[in-house]
Amino acid sequence: MISIIIPTYNRASELKKTLPIYLKQKDVRQLIVIDDNSTDDTKNIVESMIKKNDKIECIYHKNEVNKGIHYNFNLGVSMARGKYIFFGEDDVVLSDDHISLLMQHMKSSKADIIGGRRIWMGARKCKVNPPKYLFEPISEIESRRMIEDIECISLQACFLAKKSIFEKCKFDENFIGSGYRFETDFFIQCIRAGFKVVFCPHTRCNHLPRSKGGSYKSTRIWYELWAIRNNNYLLDKHYIFLKDRFGLKKTKFRLKVDFAIHRLILNPFYRLFLCE
Repeated sequence: MISIIIPTYNRASELKKTLPIYLKQKDVRQLIVIDDNSTDDTKNIVESMIKKNDKIECIYHKNEVNKGIHYNFNLGVSMARGKYIFFGEDDVVLSDDHISLLMQHMKSSKADIIGGRRIWMGARKCKVNPPKYLFEPISEIESRRMIEDIECISLQACFLAKKSIFEKCKFDENFIGSGYRFETDFFIQCIRAGFKVVFCPHTRCNHLPRSKGGSYKSTRIWYELWAIRNNNYLLDKHYIFLKDRFGLKKTKFRLKVDFAIHRLILNPFYRLFLCE
């Protein structure tokens, strides 16, 4: 049995497009929507769709205050009854067989956690590939050339995991603001605990154009500052393990500086001058 967990915040219009596809996924028996105290029409949209469904157990929970995506995932895990859990997003459209294909490849690759490709809809295309920072998931461009599942250190935000993992690992709620890097931290926790994380290039999901809901509930500069702070926290937490496991050559301080430059200078430069 597979449970799906979808955290959401002020994404009522997106849920109209994405939730029906979640409800049609094969092998799914439970859908849990955690509403992080939305102020739009999220509650009515979700409850109206749930009423039309008679095949999957559906749970809608609304937080009294905004708690953050990592809290919502942990809460969802505590509610999940499935042996496997798919962690979804409110602004991602899955292919009809996305989760069942991930399940097939989880078994064939003997993975504990597995995720597929993600296509950004409406994203501007860069004339050259922007520099890639440490820990970033396999990009869409890279995945086009792949034909086999591959063990990795990080995945996109939508992934399938064995529930038994959460006896040893959980989402760290100390990643503030947007929660940037909390998923990367979770994957590294799992690797440190002996679990296998695998990227599967054989299925994909489509990410809708970004809106102001979800993690993007503040200004761009605050989002970037939170990203830098959370990346520093991740490095403080895992640097020694990563250095020993993957042979990192740069110091922790240098990695922190590189990331700040990456977010505050290189990314804006590429967006302004090299994307169309």
